[in-house]
Amino acid sequence: LEGVLVAFSIVIASSLAVGIALGAILAGRAEAIASTAEEIAGGRLGARVRVRSRGDPFDRIGAAMNSMMDQIEDLMNGMRALTDSLAHDLRTPLTWMRSALEQAADPAASPEVRDRAIQTAEAASLHALKLFTDLIDIARAESGMGRELMTQVDLPAVALELAEFFGPTFEDAGQRLVVGDLPAVTVIGHEPRSRQAGGNWRLNAVKYAGGSARVTLEVFRRD
Repeated sequence: LEGVLVAFSIVIASSLAVGIALGAILAGRAEAIASTAEEIAGGRLGARVRVRSRGDPFDRIGAAMNSMMDQIEDLMNGMRALTDSLAHDLRTPLTWMRSALEQAADPAASPEVRDRAIQTAEAASLHALKLFTDLIDIARAESGMGRELMTQVDLPAVALELAEFFGPTFEDAGQRLVVGDLPAVTVIGHEPRSRQAGGNWRLNAVKYAGGSARVTLEVFRRD
């Protein structure tokens, strides 16, 4: 009887010790995940759970959480880039609109100047509204909507059209536009947006490339 009692006491003590140790280990792993979640909630989106190579349930939870945060961070960066782009694109038409309205409100302005300023303000407002429409189209495309607008786009034809249309703009800026190789390349895309992208390229080149820049427009294929 005494031997049974001693053995029973040893089993209970050992079980308690193992239970306490296992509970401490599980609590530590859970605390690490909770601590990371608190850092993320506090605004540190780059925080990640340390995942070991064991592949236990806590590691799988941590890996899933890290993957989720990677996707969220990518979405946040995309939203930040979109906001910056919108602010950059809207600055110009809003500046035009303000300047035109100030001219129209000048009591000393002639009727001709006032009418011209009002037309400029109207054109600037239409341009700003078009930017918002473009953003909606982009959002639809990224979400998988608007695929009915995608067609076969002949890129060399678009490039030649851009070169012919914007050639005088480069000459006025003292720059030289060179049309390079234009191999036959056809893609599935949105043709009006392709022309708009070319227009943005032209604007950046004229504004930032310098007075004596040599600007090359070409189409090439990569894997």
